Amino acid sequence: MIQLTAPFSQRFGHTGPRNLARLKHVGLAVLMSVFGLLGLALAGPSAAQAESLWWHNGSVMILHAQGDQRIFEYLEPRRLMQNAGVQPGTLLFNGELKGNKYQGTARVFSKHCKGAPLAYGVTGDHRWEHKIILIGRREVHDKCKPTGRFTSDRLVFTYIRPLGPQEQAPLSSNGGAIVEKSR
Repeated sequence: MIQLTAPFSQRFGHTGPRNLARLKHVGLAVLMSVFGLLGLALAGPSAAQAESLWWHNGSVMILHAQGDQRIFEYLEPRRLMQNAGVQPGTLLFNGELKGNKYQGTARVFSKHCKGAPLAYGVTGDHRWEHKIILIGRREVHDKCKPTGRFTSDRLVFTYIRPLGPQEQAPLSSNGGAIVEKSR
């Protein structure tokens, strides 16, 4: 469990994109990014892992990176996601980054299907330094039953800051380990 005194939203106020821009305006986010990258650089070759915080659809996420493997997990899920059974450490995306292309598996959660998220393939680009956009097509379910209709999902992740050296990421249901490559 991350060892901080208050939830992210209480420490930094409302964490929407408007306030993130304000943080950038005063240079705090830039300074934190530089120090985080400097820490990884100073750690040398043994620092094959990196963790950072991202904003996604009202929730704070952790991006775990090890080599070309990537995992997005919930750190502070928004209330609607909690009602669907999502808790800190719940896996949203696992896959890999090749160049600037993401490819992997995302999940959609429902209050009607707690504990049984629907997995589907997604791809996307990491063209912008502080934004990742993944797009995928999935079948629509009605109370856990497939409808035969399909919809497109667009997952947008906005960078917040690196996970600090004194912070510890929560362990997911898979123990925080990088999972098998997506097919």
